[in-house]
Amino acid sequence: MKRKICALILFLSLILCIAGCNARGGKKTGVEGVMEEYVTSIRRFETDKIISLSAWKESDPEYEELLSCFVFDGYASYIQEVFDETAATISLDYKSSDIKSDGDTASINVVYTVVDWKPIFEKSHESSRDVVKDIKKSRNRNRIEGTLEFKNIDGNWKITKITSLDKVMDFTNAWPRLENKEWPTRPPMN
Repeated sequence: MKRKICALILFLSLILCIAGCNARGGKKTGVEGVMEEYVTSIRRFETDKIISLSAWKESDPEYEELLSCFVFDGYASYIQEVFDETAATISLDYKSSDIKSDGDTASINVVYTVVDWKPIFEKSHESSRDVVKDIKKSRNRNRIEGTLEFKNIDGNWKITKITSLDKVMDFTNAWPRLENKEWPTRPPMN
């Protein structure tokens, strides 16, 4: 009997140890795993990755809406480091317990946080490096509420709806004020 109890205690300890390791650093699966990949992809401007996480086809309006959140002047590579640093501040806050699942569909209300970039962009800077420094130093964050919806398709959770991403990515429609003459202060109008 004592052997069985010891074996059971050892087995439960092993299970708790594995669960603890997974909770601290393991990769999440299911809806939460998709959400982690989604926010990582936003922070890196990886639109192809976000599309691969979704259930959308090119003909879907959501597909176009997603792409429009990541459009900025491709010739202005000198602004890229500012946008990269701003995007790197994006996070997605939610509670696992708030995921509402109904069989093959799920949804969750989330809160995006992103650096409060407007006052930084409005302040005059000498160079992009100065803007990046201010973004890194800033502790001020904007909170934007949104919703994500999912569908389980062939055993894989896919995003079917994203709200408020356009508000999160609004910084790509604004340019910081720079004194250096080679820098435009506004994006070109199409």
